[in-house]
Amino acid sequence: MTDVGLERERYMRGEGGEGISDHLLWREWLEAMGSYEDVSESAYNWVCPHEETSLRDAVKGDAEDVGQTQTLPSEVPREVSQEGPHGEGGYDSERLARDAVRSCKTLDEVYESLKGFSPGVLEELQECATRLVYRDGQESPEVLVIGEAPGRDEDREGLPFVGRSGQLLDKVLGSVGLSRTRNVLLTNVVYWRPPGNRNPTRSEVMACRPFVEKTIEIARPHVIVLTGAVPAGSVLRTQEAVGSLRGKWRSYGCEVSGREHDVLVTFHPSYLLRSPRMKGHAWRDVVTLRKRLDEKGLRSGESRDE
Repeated sequence: MTDVGLERERYMRGEGGEGISDHLLWREWLEAMGSYEDVSESAYNWVCPHEETSLRDAVKGDAEDVGQTQTLPSEVPREVSQEGPHGEGGYDSERLARDAVRSCKTLDEVYESLKGFSPGVLEELQECATRLVYRDGQESPEVLVIGEAPGRDEDREGLPFVGRSGQLLDKVLGSVGLSRTRNVLLTNVVYWRPPGNRNPTRSEVMACRPFVEKTIEIARPHVIVLTGAVPAGSVLRTQEAVGSLRGKWRSYGCEVSGREHDVLVTFHPSYLLRSPRMKGHAWRDVVTLRKRLDEKGLRSGESRDE
């Protein structure tokens, strides 16, 4: 293990290492993500390390693999479609969803409720998707990570955050002692893959929102991480761009339990694949997350206080 790795292990175990610099941790994080130098116009190809890939080629290749709209780093992340084929039907569907999920006490019950929920605004999604994609990870997590909607790989496997974007997310979380196998729960704000991987419509997001809120109520995470503009808009009821939301602590209040949850907005891992220059911002966000968990007495996988 490198000197940086040893220092990080000491820091995570609470055995000192407080003097370890963000720069050293940043270097190790870059190595784990396959970037051994600061990202420049020549993006590092962490899948095929011996091949040089230009930034434009990397953007094109990542977009095709992830199945999302090609986006250059200078552009903003995807936002919710303002209009959809079902107009304003999301309001009625949101009411129906609240009725459907009201009595759920466990995440398994939420999943069963989702399987029987089929309002008109979700008809197109449910007809075209292969699987319902609800959650992966721990039922009582330290951190709840919420994404946008399933992509190609998620639709195929029935789990959120898999494929290349999921691998990157696992590396990001692992760099600060977090894992879906230990202390993280993963979900989305829409549970079926949009046809052609289009943006989810506002009505579709609204129809799924009560299930997102019930998931938060049952899981009771210490921190919620929203990856991208769509989950941020759904949970925080905002239209602000990720660039202005990220890196600042916000609060989400559960109406049923009265519990307040710390919320951190950051970039979706698929956006980082397309926009490697933004990884520095993501690094600062994950350090902010780790420091807040430390303040709560949660050190690298220790049992959470109920």
